[in-house]
Amino acid sequence: MNGQQPIPVTAPIASAQPPSKPAPSLDFVIHIIESPSSDDFLDNRQEGPILLDALSLGAVEVHYYAVIDRAALKKSFERIKGRHSPMAPVRCFPIVHISAHGNSDGIRLTGEREMLKWKELGDLLADLNGSVNGVLLVCMSTCLGFNGFRMAYRTSPVPFYALVGPTISPTWPEALVAYQTFYHLVACKKFDLSPSVEAMNTAAGRAARSFLIVCGEDKQKEFQQLIAGISKILAREDQAETGATA
Repeated sequence: MNGQQPIPVTAPIASAQPPSKPAPSLDFVIHIIESPSSDDFLDNRQEGPILLDALSLGAVEVHYYAVIDRAALKKSFERIKGRHSPMAPVRCFPIVHISAHGNSDGIRLTGEREMLKWKELGDLLADLNGSVNGVLLVCMSTCLGFNGFRMAYRTSPVPFYALVGPTISPTWPEALVAYQTFYHLVACKKFDLSPSVEAMNTAAGRAARSFLIVCGEDKQKEFQQLIAGISKILAREDQAETGATA
């Protein structure tokens, strides 16, 4: 994927206004990774197949992965890497859409009782992002999915170019219509990312900033600055303690 330019991301704006200016033409491939709960399976309540059908109507390349545990999740990432390898005949920007139950600490996979914490998911995504030259867009369709920005709290490598997610616990219809809107605007109409996220809030009938976008490198720099600041404070305390005992 040599020669690819960063996906345009502008700062999130306060009001939920529909996008008005198309971005440079970009081709996206959307990978839907879904891990429903047992009750979701029982009630036939799944987001992925609906998104798959809607995106296919818009002639968007989309792939669906039903994931029940960590092993299946890793396999899905390996398949995504294969589709976007430098040897692949067509090179497009990958979007990984993760649909699952979650909270501020991470997500839960179908067949596992233990939460998949952000750090562990971030490790997997960092490897994937590195394999696609750092242009991975991650979309979290989970409760409080915007907390996934914590995955960028690491020294290196950054796990995503940008992350989209809710700061709230959206209902199933809200999350579905929000992401249908986002993908229609970004993948079909070629609008910029941030105003398209603002349109998600309008489509879902939610207040502004219910869905947000963040740049991975920005959060990583924020983390590095925090660590540097803490290190300076600890160094000063050590010097003061040494002086007091001298």
